[in-house]
Amino acid sequence: MRTDKNTIKTKGTLELYKGEIDAAYDLLEAEAKSGAVQDINGTEEIVEYVRGVVSKVAERPFGDNDDFFEIWSGLASFCSDSY
Repeated sequence: MRTDKNTIKTKGTLELYKGEIDAAYDLLEAEAKSGAVQDINGTEEIVEYVRGVVSKVAERPFGDNDDFFEIWSGLASFCSDSY
């Protein structure tokens, strides 16, 4: 979802992917309650943790060169070009 100026429509995009976003937060809460969440120190540990959460929710690998918005099927059809 893009504006006339070709920027992402934040509100519409968040609404479109509300289910996936909620699932990511639910997974995070479940991991926190189970003790699976570790102390994170430094940028690389943050990147690894976020990559793992996105991969679990999306049910596919998520790498450094992957486009977050293209992970979710269907978003590309709403965009005129890649983000």
